[in-house]
Amino acid sequence: MLVVGKEYEVKVVRMLSKGIVVRILSEESDNTEFIHLSKISSKFVSDVSDFVSMGEVLTAKAVESEIRGAELSLIHLNIRSKKEMNTDKDAGRMVSHIPTAYTPKIRHNKSLDEMIEDANRAYHDKMQSKKNINSNRRK
Repeated sequence: MLVVGKEYEVKVVRMLSKGIVVRILSEESDNTEFIHLSKISSKFVSDVSDFVSMGEVLTAKAVESEIRGAELSLIHLNIRSKKEMNTDKDAGRMVSHIPTAYTPKIRHNKSLDEMIEDANRAYHDKMQSKKNINSNRRK
């Protein structure tokens, strides 16, 4: 039986589409509990594997539940998505992944002046077509 407010050391033993199954690692209990994906992070969780890994040991907190009285939650840990994180191996800690530079996917063989000229031409063509549409409506 879970005690509301108590923290439990848990190990992820199964990953499901709707949450994770954890084993409570304590001397008094060898129970498994289900943690719903809404209790894994305060952020939107579409795939639990983005936030936790199989065999990972975490500290879960028992919170009040209307249905069962108490359930485990990981929200207090502020777990961030693995996509948001990048491991800094030298420091041995997690840091946010920040891209170093933007690299455009399409590379042009045109000069900057040619690209500006093309953009101006496209703008003027678009404006001319709008004028033609408006003048046709008035007739």
